[in-house]
Amino acid sequence: MTNRTNPNIVNAIDPPIDEANSWLDGRKFTDEKPLLNLAQAVPSYAPSKDLTNFMAERVQLFETAQYGPVSGNDNLKTELANHMNGIYGGSIYNDNILISAGCNQAFCLASMALAK
Repeated sequence: MTNRTNPNIVNAIDPPIDEANSWLDGRKFTDEKPLLNLAQAVPSYAPSKDLTNFMAERVQLFETAQYGPVSGNDNLKTELANHMNGIYGGSIYNDNILISAGCNQAFCLASMALAK
């Protein structure tokens, strides 16, 4: 059996992290709508104390060490849908959302979904 790579995947662009970062040059963000940069696996800023305290509590729980749903945590998807609907006035539902492990994984998933 011969494995053939889809030419649409071979010719896909690199993940556009650098280009997306350039969009931020000269932009200011308000406290009401701060930038939440999820384009980097290793952010350039330290996590908040609230986040590190929360994580310290969660890592001690059994369920934290278990696999979650493939398409993402349902509570997170609900909160994200509600947040986006509130800000943008849309109609986004849990079934419209997939939470990936990272932006590169999401980019690859999107490329595969759009490829012939």
